[in-house]
Amino acid sequence: MDPLVGIPGYIAELAAASGNNPELLLQHLLLVRQHYNPVPPTAVEQLAERLTVPAAQVRAVIDFYAFMHPAPRGDSRDAHSWSSADYPGGARP
Repeated sequence: MDPLVGIPGYIAELAAASGNNPELLLQHLLLVRQHYNPVPPTAVEQLAERLTVPAAQVRAVIDFYAFMHPAPRGDSRDAHSWSSADYPGGARP
């Protein structure tokens, strides 16, 4: 069964528990992220509708915070250091 099928019900419960308070958007997004990771597009639309805020505002909050992701992240990240301490003698890769 597709786990995304339950999003409308999950969002409805979250929003109803807070009285559909748009000031709790970030808290709702954190819970959705914890449950579904990343925040699925359908959750964005559902939250916007339930909290009566533009979907663009929900996406802007997701984009603003580095720990929120609109799409799945890979298992590894490229990390390159250009610190001179990492390259004795001034050698660069």
